[in-house]
Amino acid sequence: MENLLYGLNSVGPVFLLVVLGVVLRAVKLVDETLVSRISTLVFTIAVPALVFTKISRTRFEEVFDGRLVLLAVLGAIVFFCLFWALSYLLVKEPRKRGPFIQGTVRGNNAIVSLAIVLNVYGESGASKAAVLLAFLMPLYNILSVIALTVPMHRSGGGTWGRLVKRIVTNPIILAILAALPFSYFSVRLPVVVDRSLGYLSQLTLPLALLNIGASLRLSAVTKPMPAVPASFVKVVLYPAAMTAVAVAVGMRGETLGVLFIFVAAPTAVVSFIMARAMSNDAELAANIIALTTLCSVFTVGAGLVVLKGLQLI
Repeated sequence: MENLLYGLNSVGPVFLLVVLGVVLRAVKLVDETLVSRISTLVFTIAVPALVFTKISRTRFEEVFDGRLVLLAVLGAIVFFCLFWALSYLLVKEPRKRGPFIQGTVRGNNAIVSLAIVLNVYGESGASKAAVLLAFLMPLYNILSVIALTVPMHRSGGGTWGRLVKRIVTNPIILAILAALPFSYFSVRLPVVVDRSLGYLSQLTLPLALLNIGASLRLSAVTKPMPAVPASFVKVVLYPAAMTAVAVAVGMRGETLGVLFIFVAAPTAVVSFIMARAMSNDAELAANIIALTTLCSVFTVGAGLVVLKGLQLI
């Protein structure tokens, strides 16, 4: 019973805010225009402020875990290749293959994972998660472009140029790079600036989670194939396999918990935007996002319960 409450308390507050966002959209308190504007605000200002705050306030050597970063990065690449091979068995249309591959690996780490980690492990876990984002976000972008161009038999020449620009101008990555000197050299911001960023970072996750709920396209979940197998891979197969590997190499405690929360997160909302922009099947991308978000309420909680019961975290 204690472990069950642990799982519920870990993920419950996060997904209740997502559900509230769905309700706000249903009763028309928010619309597509507001969702778009909030998304821009969250991505360009709020999340970067949160990430900068978490990293700058801690010593870099205390939050950087090379084994965690290496396993997360190598795992994403290896399973990206495996799920690409799987897509040839389950997906016949080239326009659907890219969203399927992208949807099985790319998690909503900047919002959902960060929120759950902060809820479970507090500041120490959130700082470690923020550093991990610095490595995974560029990787996710690169893998997504490959998945969305190659099956369509495009060279992606112009796409790669836009990708490089997207990476070097990504506000979250820039915030991480800006925070690293403060963290490494233990430089403290002026009190006024530090408190202002603290207030802004407190706004970030509630606003972002509400916006995820408001942006979910639940009405789009009309075609189960291949959205269902992609969702199963994302919230069950991928996290189970990655966690098993992590346990096998001796990872335990907070580090294992952070890794699990990252790999078990639902598919990132940005995968829909990229699929639509690159002429892939955006409807399939929306279906995967909706299904993984709904299912991860149970799978993330259940995974945390099991790991806690086995005394691995």
